[in-house]
This record gives sequence, C-alpha cells and structure tokens, in this order.
Amino acid sequence: MQPLIVSQQVTQGVADFLRTAFPSTTSGFEGLLERFLAERSNIFKGPYLTLPLPFRKQLSGGLPAFPWLPTSFVPHAHQAKAFARLAGSEAQSTLVATGTGSGKTECFLYPILEHCRVARAEGRRGIKAIVLYPMNALASDQSGRVAKEIVKAAGLSGIRAGLYVGDAPAIESPTVAQLSDGSYSVITDRNALRENPPDILLTNYKMLDFLLLRAADAPLWAHQQPDTLRYLVVDELHTFDGAQGTDLACLIRRLKGRLNAPPGQLVCVGTSATLGDDGVSDLLAFAGDVFGEVLDDSAIIAEDRESVGDYLAEALVEFTQSPHPCDVDVLAPENYNDLHAYLAAQAPLWFGEPCSVMQAEDFAWRCGLGKHLKSHFAFQNLLRDLERLGPKSVLLADLLVLLKRRLPNCDDERFALLWLSSLLSLVAHARQDAHQNFFLQVKVEIWLRELRRMVAVLDAEPQLRHHDDLRKADMERLHLPVIHCRECHATGWGSTQQKISPNQLTHDLQAFYSAFFAEDVSTRFIFPSSAGTNPAVFERKQVCPACGSLHQASQTECSHCEDQPLLAVDIASNLHEGTRNGAKYTKSHHDCPFCAGYKTLTIVGSQAASLAAVMVGQLFATRFNPDKKLIAFSDSVQDAAHRAGFLAARTWRMNLRPALAQVIADAYAAGRPVTLENLPTAFAHRWRTALGDGHYIATFCHRKCTGYVTTRP
Repeated sequence: MQPLIVSQQVTQGVADFLRTAFPSTTSGFEGLLERFLAERSNIFKGPYLTLPLPFRKQLSGGLPAFPWLPTSFVPHAHQAKAFARLAGSEAQSTLVATGTGSGKTECFLYPILEHCRVARAEGRRGIKAIVLYPMNALASDQSGRVAKEIVKAAGLSGIRAGLYVGDAPAIESPTVAQLSDGSYSVITDRNALRENPPDILLTNYKMLDFLLLRAADAPLWAHQQPDTLRYLVVDELHTFDGAQGTDLACLIRRLKGRLNAPPGQLVCVGTSATLGDDGVSDLLAFAGDVFGEVLDDSAIIAEDRESVGDYLAEALVEFTQSPHPCDVDVLAPENYNDLHAYLAAQAPLWFGEPCSVMQAEDFAWRCGLGKHLKSHFAFQNLLRDLERLGPKSVLLADLLVLLKRRLPNCDDERFALLWLSSLLSLVAHARQDAHQNFFLQVKVEIWLRELRRMVAVLDAEPQLRHHDDLRKADMERLHLPVIHCRECHATGWGSTQQKISPNQLTHDLQAFYSAFFAEDVSTRFIFPSSAGTNPAVFERKQVCPACGSLHQASQTECSHCEDQPLLAVDIASNLHEGTRNGAKYTKSHHDCPFCAGYKTLTIVGSQAASLAAVMVGQLFATRFNPDKKLIAFSDSVQDAAHRAGFLAARTWRMNLRPALAQVIADAYAAGRPVTLENLPTAFAHRWRTALGDGHYIATFCHRKCTGYVTTRP
C-alpha cells in the first residue's frame, strides 16, 4: 500500500460522498456542504505521518537468552528487557507497551516457552500459561505463531499448546504440528485438550469463564496445583476498558481463587500498541486493577528505537536529485492506471536511472532501492525534519510548510504534497532483506468526525456547524437542524412549534429529533421564502434569527426582542389525517412539500457506520492498495454485529459498481460497446473468467440471495 496517496483518496472519497448525498437546490443553501468541507477540521483531523526507525538491538553479545534459540537471533533491546523481567523464578508482572511489529508476542512467549520446557523436564503437568485474546480471529492467527516456534525449535519438543475458543475449529489437530499445506497448528481437538491438558492455553476471557464452570471441561484443571499456573497474558489490554474491564478483573480473581494461587504466584502480562497517553501512574493503576497485582514504575516495557543520528551514522550522501516543478504531471498518481507504472516513473526523478515496470516489481530491485534511499540527501533531510517536528506522529500540514520553504516555487499548489508522496511511495515499496521486511514502515493516521447533531444558523446564507462546537457567542443566533429532500434536494431547517408557544420556533435538538421520528404534529419544516410556493402547503412568515419568534409577512422587526432583521421563510407543517381503529388522528409526514416525494425528507448528517463504509470502499477500490486487508474494531459486541452487516451490504454495492464500469470501459476500448440488454452476460463472462465461480459468487452475489442461476455465455 501507498499510505499517503491512499489517505488522500480516502478523504477525497468521503468529501465527495457528502457532496453527492446532500446537494441543495434551495436558494441560500447552495454550496452548504462545500462551505463546510472547505474548513478541513470540520470533519478531518490529520493526516498524521510516522516513519518509525528500526528498533535498537541488544548491544551485549554472548549466548542467546534461552538455550533453544538459534545463535543468530539478536533480540531488540526492549525484548531483552522483557526477557530479563519475565524469565526465571523472580519473574514479575509486566506491561509491554511497544508499537505494531515490535515483537510484543516474543516478549512474553519466549519466557513462557522456557518455563514450560523446564517444567516438563521436571515432570510437572497442567496448564502453566493462559493467553487471553480479545477476538477469536486474533487468537487463531497467533496460535499459528506459537505452533511454529514449538515445531521449529528442537529443544521445545513435547511442549503442548492448545486453542480453545467459541468457534469450532476448521481442523481438529490432536498435536502441535506443521500441516500439509505448510501452516502450523496448535492442539484444537477439544477431547485431546481435556484428556491431556496443554502447557499453554490460548483462549478468550468469555471462554475461560465457561472453562471454569462447565463440568465437561473440568479435566482441563485436573493437574492444577497452586503453583502450576505461572503466567497470565492479556493481549491488547487497552480493549478491556469499562464494563468489559470489570468483567475481566472479576474473572482473574475467580481464576486465582479456583486454583488457590498464592500471592505473587501469577505473573501477569498486558500487551498493547496503544495503551494511551495517560500518565505512567494512571496506566499502572489501570493494569493493577485488572490483574489484582501491584506494578511498579519498572513494569512498563517501552519501545527503544534508533535515533536519526545513529541510523544515518554510516550513510553517505550519494544522491541529490529530486523532482522539479516541471515534473508535476509525472508526480500525479491519478495519471497512472497501475501502481508499478507509477513507481517506475518516480524512481528516475530521484536517482536519474531509468526504471521499467518489471524492475519495479522485482524484489531484488526493491532491496536495492532501500539502500539507495538511505544515501539520498532528501530522504535524510526528511528523517531529520520528522525528528525535529515531533517524537511520534507529525501533522502532514506542518511538514509541508517546511518543504515549501526549500522547494522551488510552483504554480501548482500540490507540488510539495506530490513531491513528498513520490518519495514516500518509494520508501513504502522498498525492502531490506530476503525476509521481505520493510525498509521503513510508512504510517499515516486520519481521524474522521461523524456528522451528528448538525445545525445551521437561521440566516440568508446558512453555515453548517457541529452543535457541540457552538460557543456562547454563537447562541445569540438561532441554530436549527438541517433537513434535505433526497429527490429534489430542497434544503431547509427543522424545528418544533409547541402549543404553549405557537408563534415561536424552538431550537431544542432532542425535542426536534423525538418529534421528527415520532411523526409528531409539532414538527415544522422551514425553507427560505421563494416565489411561486403553494399557499396550501406553505405558510409565509417572518422569523427572528435571534429568538425564533414568528411574525406576519408584512412585519420587518421582531416585536419580541427587537434585536435582528427578520428573515422571510415558508413553513410546512406536513400534517396528514388518517383513521386508526375508527378514530381520526393527525400526524406529521416526511413527504417533500416541493416535489411530493414519498418520505424523502431526511436530516442532514452521516454517522460513523456510513462514513466507515465509504472509507472501506475507497481502500478496496484504489489501485495503490494491492494488499487489500481490513481490521475494524468496535467498542461493543452489539456495535460490531451491526457494523459487520452494514459494511458487508455497502461493500457489495461498492464492488459491483466499479466492476460494471470496468466491463463497460473495456468493451468500449475494444470497439465493442455493450448494450444494456447484453451487459449481464458480458459481466458474468468477464468476472467469472477472471475470478472463478467461487470468488465470483462471493464477490458479487448479494448477501440476501439464497441461490444463483448458472448461465454460460
């Protein structure tokens, strides 16, 4: 992936989605979203750029930390610190707070494996370590790593590790072994786990609760003595906050009580790449509350990375060439249909040597690219700039300010961004060794704010705002929710008009939301006055932008507050009379008063699920992201269930549309345009040939379909 380029496409995609979702045809509201999006901070924060340098290696030589490790293994400095703290009879509870890809798993896994090796040599049976994961998918993924370590090291022969989660295992493996497809598996046969309990148990906290209660699982604990269980690891500790953290804390105390573990017996380990920016004392207090243990200041293992000076100590400057303003067209990613074509065009701008698409795909060339970059003057300056601007993430806008001071003037305002994107694309593409490790990881972080509780000032040219951002001075003018017709795009304000104050519009957001969704008769839709409106549908009024008082159309000043010039508006009550159980009733409907569209009036806003779906669509549609993977986290099980279905439905549409467009474009380019009648056949032939039947159905068959018709062109 090219993170910086993709981040620009993602933010542009979200902005385009909002523009197309809420266009306006109403005088004064035209460009409402454009004005809102012009202030980037209204919805986006970032991008933030991080280019982390390699982790510092352990300086001292000698034998490996554990006898079964190969002599070539050199741990990171923070790993060596974790080994010293977690291994042996004096092991202590620890928090591993290092970044993604820092080897957090090895920090606790190697001491656990060593403890299990020694214990099995002494003939001690039973579960010696429990590792809790927040998700079954993460537990299954990590189990393969555990199995690989055991199988590869001859000194660990005989150690048993088992996976016991809620999902039924795809393959019931009775041993720790390498499978026929080359992957590795721990013990997943539950009967095998009960008959001979594993040394290491991988599970989640809910399943551990069941394992302590269910009679069928009692054999798992048959060999437990008070000193048998030595390690308890909670991976991704930061996910266990709030009520879930309380549940986990209670479970750990029950576990200790069930096993009669003496004080200080259990070595607790928490890991996370995002433990937060709270003070050390708060972090230790949180972990102490969860584990029921006392952790001192030395319990936190933080990452230790090389400084820019150390990293570049032996790097000589061999390249000084960089793109010029005349290269803007070459720098622009949108001018390329293929990632490697883009990369092949960028390399000559920095190193002067021509590069073909085949070279850009070659792994050896990518390794050489990393060596060239380290000797490039611009790359070295970039590292120094990032170190100077901040210890961690750097706001992209701040970095671009520095670059614009050094780069030559260019009429195209994007030149500095394109220049940086080009350099970082090569950094992201480069590799450093045969194991396909990154040369340096390019990380880009974007914060997106959902559009909820959105309001606009009652004015001739309304401005869309977040209600939560309004200050005291803003409250001098009335800010009301914005409503929009999905059909004709008429836009106006929403409010309520209560019986006790029939000549005043209220600005209580919650009251309007409740009335709108309940179709309460107090709901009112307000639009800027326009000629030719139907007097049977609209009531012409003058409204005070300060207090919301309504006046006759002939009045020019507010008789209530005498504060503001009045604004001419047309108000629609949208009342509908019906009969229920023989009795007449009145309700407010959501039909558009202009085009009469059925239930087309909606509240302007977009919550996290919709915006996330748009971002996922962009991530998977861009040609600058060849490795299409996604991990989505949610704060609650209920939200996760909803988001999964929502994203699946939206992703299906976003897969279908570009796939259709590609079929049409390819046919046109080949001189054989397709008609609407034969498009389905052409679509099926194109994608079934490219993907195969299985992937074709999985990608394009709607999730609500229970079957499909097989047709062969």
